[in-house]
Amino acid sequence: MKLCVRLLLLGLLGLFTSTCNVSNSKPDTITLHLNDSLKASSGKYDTLQIDVDVINGQDTSYHQIIFHDAYTDSTQLINLPLPNLPSDNFIVILSGYHVGAKVLVLQLPFSSGKPGQTKLDTLVVDSVVAVTSVQASTRNLTLQKGGSPKEIFAKVLPAKISQAVLWTSTASGVATVHPKTGDSTHALVSPVGLGQSHIVVASQKDPSKTDTVFVTVVDSGTLSSNANLSTLTVSSGTLNSPAFSPTNRVSGESVANSVDSIKVTATVADTTAHLTINGKAVPSGTASDSFGLKVGVDSIFVVVTAQDATQKTYVIAIARAAPNASSNANLSVLAVSSGTLNDPAFNPAFQVFGESVANGVSSIRVVATVADTTAHLTINGTSVPSGTASDSIGLSVGVDSIFILVTAPDGSQKKYFIVIMRAKSSNANLSGLAVSSGTLNNPAFNPASRVSGESVVNSVDSIKVTATLADTSARLTINGKSVPSGTASDSIGLNVGVDSIFIVVTAQDATQKTYAIGITRVKSSNANLSTLTVSSGTLNNPAFNPNNLSSGESVANSDSSITLTVTVADTTASLSINAKAEQSGSASGPIPLSVGVNSILIVVKAQDGTQKVYTVKITRTL
Repeated sequence: MKLCVRLLLLGLLGLFTSTCNVSNSKPDTITLHLNDSLKASSGKYDTLQIDVDVINGQDTSYHQIIFHDAYTDSTQLINLPLPNLPSDNFIVILSGYHVGAKVLVLQLPFSSGKPGQTKLDTLVVDSVVAVTSVQASTRNLTLQKGGSPKEIFAKVLPAKISQAVLWTSTASGVATVHPKTGDSTHALVSPVGLGQSHIVVASQKDPSKTDTVFVTVVDSGTLSSNANLSTLTVSSGTLNSPAFSPTNRVSGESVANSVDSIKVTATVADTTAHLTINGKAVPSGTASDSFGLKVGVDSIFVVVTAQDATQKTYVIAIARAAPNASSNANLSVLAVSSGTLNDPAFNPAFQVFGESVANGVSSIRVVATVADTTAHLTINGTSVPSGTASDSIGLSVGVDSIFILVTAPDGSQKKYFIVIMRAKSSNANLSGLAVSSGTLNNPAFNPASRVSGESVVNSVDSIKVTATLADTSARLTINGKSVPSGTASDSIGLNVGVDSIFIVVTAQDATQKTYAIGITRVKSSNANLSTLTVSSGTLNNPAFNPNNLSSGESVANSDSSITLTVTVADTTASLSINAKAEQSGSASGPIPLSVGVNSILIVVKAQDGTQKVYTVKITRTL
């Protein structure tokens, strides 16, 4: 006997059609499997229809239809003592049947009613349910080398199909995994060596569906105590009353009455930590199951357990509005602590306002008053009582935006924006000016005066300048070269006389101011000699000394003349020998010697005119 059975499911989402191939699984039994087009169907099906095609003129009467719902494990019997059916007719079997987990076993015992003909006892229709996902109980697991194994588990979704799973470790030298006897959904992970391994769990029914547990094996004593969250969000609205902060354990928000459930997504700051939300383990960064909300305040608890078992509990307070709560999310007053909102001015019907402030205004406070006293407001994410000034809000140069969120009692929200334009600084002043040698005192430095100066001794042939800005947003150059504020410049060479050094300060708005330093380097007064030698013999009576103006020696009678080589201590000085100009470091012309004592006069004239006379006495013997 041959039958072709076609199942038509008329669902809430439309008409789904599945044509099934018939095969004999045992004598007098035909089993059909729905094709993949029905796996995604869901909800309540209005009508389940079977279209029976009688082949070879066979007379088939259906005596009873048995529905077995594997999801609810319930059975329904329908007696259908139907007469012979034309091949083109179909039977409406059941209306409003709920498939549940989409697992349906349908038994249709029937008989031809004619002796000698094949009797078909049962027709079985079994929907093929696909594995949608595999979920491990944790995403991260940290073990100590030499420590005890940890138990983990996994579940296969949807829940009513085979839960059998397969476990594997990608690095068995770091960690091994062994399923528990009799229950493959639970397994023990054992530490082996230091490092990281991935424990992969796969559905035995569909090995392509997997989840991964990241295992880290560490030495004892290196466990993290970080039980902080890095982010915390909800599926409806924004946590703003108060806003979430890793160091703040309480956050919350108000939602409309229409929001009757919510999901929470929490991310741990340290991936070695794990978390639970209302007591149920949830992978970090993954949305939790939905939590039902009652009217009023609902609390959701997020518990983070660090690697070393340190725990921290975060609380989310969700205020669900009553059914007939006010939807008024307007402000009645909005003001700022500096200036007046005038660009445009405040109007409850508008949502964007602004003003311009001077550069000297570096912070501002906002006072917002709600039109409905039962509404709630936040300013830049921080809860502020209506009519009360906010904390100071820092202003950067340029455009600053301040965000005000008003939440009505029914959860309705309205956003207001204040745009503050802070001007650039025009401050091109110096607050300090110093030099590496001496003190600016002629005149002394004054931020309001652009000229200062000093005199330095001749030995100071270079100087460094340190200039400090009054406003750090400005910049400066010293003799055309950029120099950081408060930092000494490179050495600047000094000539004898007046040297000018220029500091140019450019403010943030390009205003410029030039400061000048006049450094007067005096002429040298050094009229000393550094060396003095004679062409015959050695000055030893007395010997030459730069600080001793007299020196001398005795020479033989045969020495009728002598030359002197004289070197000045300061190259700016000049010298003469016996009133004749000579070059420093060069031998003089011959000086005649008479028998007896000969006095030779060396006059050194410093750069500033200071003179010093050295006398050399040469005694020529008889």
